[in-house]
Amino acid sequence: MSRTTAPLPGRLSRLRRSLSARFALHGEVDFAWAALETLLLTLATAGLCTWLNPDDPLGRQSGWPWPWFAPWLLALRYGVSAGLFSTALLLAWWWVGQRYALAAFGEFPKLYYLGGLIATMLAGEFSGNWQIRLRRVSETNDYLYERLRRVSNNYYLVKLSHDRLEHEFLLKPTTMRDALDALKSQLARRQHSASETTEQLNPTEADAFLRLLNQFCGIEQAGYYRFPLDSPDPLAYLGANPGEEALQRLAVDDAMVRHCLERKLLTHLETEAIGRQHETAYQVVAPVLTSDDRLLGLIAVRHIGFFALHQETLLMMTALTSYLADSLAQPLATRQLLAQRPDCPADFAEELGKLALLARQAQIESWLVLQVFSHPAGNDTIEAIRRMRRGLDGVWLFPGSGQSAVLSLLPMTNAAGVDGYLQRIAKWLDDLHGGDFALQHRRVHVQPVGGRDLRELISKALSALPAELRATGVPS
Repeated sequence: MSRTTAPLPGRLSRLRRSLSARFALHGEVDFAWAALETLLLTLATAGLCTWLNPDDPLGRQSGWPWPWFAPWLLALRYGVSAGLFSTALLLAWWWVGQRYALAAFGEFPKLYYLGGLIATMLAGEFSGNWQIRLRRVSETNDYLYERLRRVSNNYYLVKLSHDRLEHEFLLKPTTMRDALDALKSQLARRQHSASETTEQLNPTEADAFLRLLNQFCGIEQAGYYRFPLDSPDPLAYLGANPGEEALQRLAVDDAMVRHCLERKLLTHLETEAIGRQHETAYQVVAPVLTSDDRLLGLIAVRHIGFFALHQETLLMMTALTSYLADSLAQPLATRQLLAQRPDCPADFAEELGKLALLARQAQIESWLVLQVFSHPAGNDTIEAIRRMRRGLDGVWLFPGSGQSAVLSLLPMTNAAGVDGYLQRIAKWLDDLHGGDFALQHRRVHVQPVGGRDLRELISKALSALPAELRATGVPS
């Protein structure tokens, strides 16, 4: 039987990635710098000890083993591998010095090197454990920051809608609601398939979005440009006149366009960085930007109604473009789950996908908890659980006539936290209904969040769901 051997460049690449991981580094440049620093620091320490004290270069009689300063420091900085490499260099130093009589090295000090090696490994293990902890904390902070941004965007959208209703209630009481309903209707008509680039609009959809902005924000002449910018020609253009094809192309060197692309913020004529000293062909330039700072497109407005160019219109345009971008950039795994289970709440599916990614990359635990109630008051119970959920938790309700269920998503929670959550719910149920209600009328199934296929994960989590409830999920 023959065995296929990987090409040498591929094996070297895998070896480099493995060493980079052991050094707790990121990328080839960091690995090369760490190896060079290890080599230079160890050789410099060994040479300095030999020059300062040729009678005892190992520092065995000085009260402190100075040559081991380099391996210990490198092990704390880069991990076990760097410390072992430095230790090997110290062994080579002793062999060369002994062979060529560079100093009074004497016989090989076994216990001296054994003790130094053990201390180096301890320092490397300490460094590795803290690298893992810091990486987990970083991943957790990134997730919480993204969640905060999404909540802030939603709050901003609600606040803008409230202000609009408050100021224009007599004339246009449902402007924001109508705009959102129209945008949702446009997005609902999109065809989701595995071969479709779902993060981009097609020309018809881009034109429909521009017309929506024309209706609710008062833009009169504007173009939608897809990013990355392969061509300055617009994907769709509103208010075009015959013979103005050249004006429809995006002026990439325009001061307002450059400011919008650099800052990733909506830019208009009164923007301080633009002022009156820069020539510009546009009145408003708005980015189609997702909550994770991915630029999907650009809307360049040449003309907007005189009475429409005010702060409320600009805020509404920002809110609508942000809503559009976040709707377009939905992950494939989330779309597949929602296609299989249309009754699944969209925010529940989105958070499940993000937590599954955190579980794979940083081993941050999250859990799915299914509670099934066999009691006439089950529907009221699951609704009460939904109302008393924590801020980060997600819920999916399954009401029924004889039995009811609720699936809870507990982000960044370990097994002890799940037990505490179930005990808290059980105590609340017993206090509400009396007796041992939770013990007699509740069944619980827990499932850790992990893996790449969200559909399989949901199927396992709902495996204990009664057959009569499997098609009764309520989107929220």
